[in-house]
Amino acid sequence: MGTHLAVKAKNSPLLLIMTCPATSSSMTGFNKSKEDFIWFIKKASTSRKSDAHGELYHCLLKMFVDADTNRDGLVSKASFSKLIDMAASIPREYGYAPVDTELYKTEEDKEQARQQMF
Repeated sequence: MGTHLAVKAKNSPLLLIMTCPATSSSMTGFNKSKEDFIWFIKKASTSRKSDAHGELYHCLLKMFVDADTNRDGLVSKASFSKLIDMAASIPREYGYAPVDTELYKTEEDKEQARQQMF
C-alpha cells in the first residue's frame, strides 16, 4: 500500500492528496486535476518552506528507500529502473512524461538504456 500525502491548496479548502507508490506497485495517482498537480509541483519547487515541498520530498524519499532493497543507503543498478518508473508515474498520469512505449521499443531496450543512465 502507498503513502498518502496531503497539502492544502492556496486560498482554498481543497486538500490535495498524492499517493506515493509502495515498492513496485502501480501508483494510484495524485487524485486531483491536472491544474492541481501543476499548482502542487510549482509550490513544491519554488518554496522549500511550503507544505508541498515537504510532501514531495517525503514522497520521493519513500521511493528511494523502497528502491534501496538492501538498506545500505544506495540504489542498486538492478533497482534503478524501478525507481525511475515510480518517480515518473505521477507526471505520466497527467501527460508530462512520456510512457515507456514512446521511449523504448522493448522492455530489454528500456533496461539497457536505464543501465547506461545508472
